[in-house]
Amino acid sequence: MKHFFKNNVSLQDVLTTINIHEESTDHAPVLGVSTLQDLDEGLIACLHNHQYVDQIPAHGKGIIMTKPEWDHYVPSGYQKILVDTPYRLFASILSHFFKKDRHCSISPKASISPTATIGKDVFIGDFCVIGDGVVIGDGSYIGHHTVVESHVIIGQRCHIESHVSIQSAQIGSSVTIKNGARIGQGGFGFHMDDKGPIDVPQLGRVIIEDHVMIGANTTIDRGSLENTIIGKGTRIDNLVQIAHNVVLKDRCIIVAQVGIAGSTELGEGVVAAGQVGITGHLKIGKGCQIAAQSGVMKNLPDFSVVGGSPSLPAQKWLKINAMLKKMVSA
Repeated sequence: MKHFFKNNVSLQDVLTTINIHEESTDHAPVLGVSTLQDLDEGLIACLHNHQYVDQIPAHGKGIIMTKPEWDHYVPSGYQKILVDTPYRLFASILSHFFKKDRHCSISPKASISPTATIGKDVFIGDFCVIGDGVVIGDGSYIGHHTVVESHVIIGQRCHIESHVSIQSAQIGSSVTIKNGARIGQGGFGFHMDDKGPIDVPQLGRVIIEDHVMIGANTTIDRGSLENTIIGKGTRIDNLVQIAHNVVLKDRCIIVAQVGIAGSTELGEGVVAAGQVGITGHLKIGKGCQIAAQSGVMKNLPDFSVVGGSPSLPAQKWLKINAMLKKMVSA
């Protein structure tokens, strides 16, 4: 597929955007970007995985961004941008040249408490509700039908999409929350004994640090007495459930349909693949990688790689699966 720039762009503009400070002798316009298979004259594509080499057309028209060591994969005739991190820099190009136009305005259809503090250059959409004592930082965007309840703090340059609800939360700067997410509602907190369940009031908050992204229809419960904390740079996919008092340290990656039970802590850089379930009151060490559909039921030391349910070290899990296949086919 091809995507074209709105304005005139030169190769020099592209190089400057990704901090390559060398003069380009090619003054032909760069028209846009494309996938490898649709690459044509005036377009840029990214080869970031050698498995996609076969998708490069043989005609040699266009520009390919790739690693220096993959130079030999690119047929003759193509211009090349050779960089160590091609996909990261390709993403920078997309972010820069396909930036969405934003109008800084506050809809007259929004309901905004007179005690709310709204920063400069803020967008607030139709039918939003902004409660008492809310603080919204400069340059933030609040999409249509979003509800921000009393005393929530939202930092600068946040992008909060439509139909989001936020309560009992403090949100840092440059945070993205996608459509339909629910932040800060009471968790599944109750005590159970022979007299039946009794609800435990949830008094904590959700603390979301800077540069976090939260996917559509994800839910993050407020803490019971302590806070639920989402560390800097963390990425949370759609349809994730994070329970009360969970702590995610910086730069965790949580993929779709993961469920994390209450009071569990994930160390820095943990990756939980799709549909992982993690039980409560655990400590998952930094750098751990958890395979899809795994069930984690005990603490994991730093840099563990696990799979299966209940989870096992990845190599052991793979051996068991291989053995079971042999037993079934025997």
